Amino acid sequence: MAQVTGGSDFDGEWEERTNVCLSLLREAADRISSSGVDALEAEAIVDAFVWVLATRLPPHGWQAGKPRLPLRFFEAGVPAEPAATDSCGRLRLGGPKPDDAETVAALVAIVKSSAALWADGDPEKPDTREVLRQLLAVLWSKHLVVRPPSKSYPRGI
Repeated sequence: MAQVTGGSDFDGEWEERTNVCLSLLREAADRISSSGVDALEAEAIVDAFVWVLATRLPPHGWQAGKPRLPLRFFEAGVPAEPAATDSCGRLRLGGPKPDDAETVAALVAIVKSSAALWADGDPEKPDTREVLRQLLAVLWSKHLVVRPPSKSYPRGI
């Protein structure tokens, strides 16, 4: 999916990343809604979320039949992603350095609040798409992602 203005695959990669982030949040919500708020640490969810956005994707990964990013993040044996503060450093677009610990704390607060509600047994209350938008809004406000949260993303899943 190339842009008309320069052959970049950014739009397709951004959509893939947000779809993977949504899948990650749905996996977390399912696990928490069935096993309780202590089933996953909010920090581990945020680490995985920011890592997905910061990971460079190999070209043509899906076209070669190999997934670019994990299909599951919270199963036994899946290695933990680096700390979200490390991934924030890779996301930085330039300009003044935001306080990564403050950014991660804001993301963790959103996930903890959502997890408390998911633990009531409904993995879609709050809606994982809305949680995704909230998380992206934090990163957008800190200039760590190049797209603002949008009701049209993610389009896939």
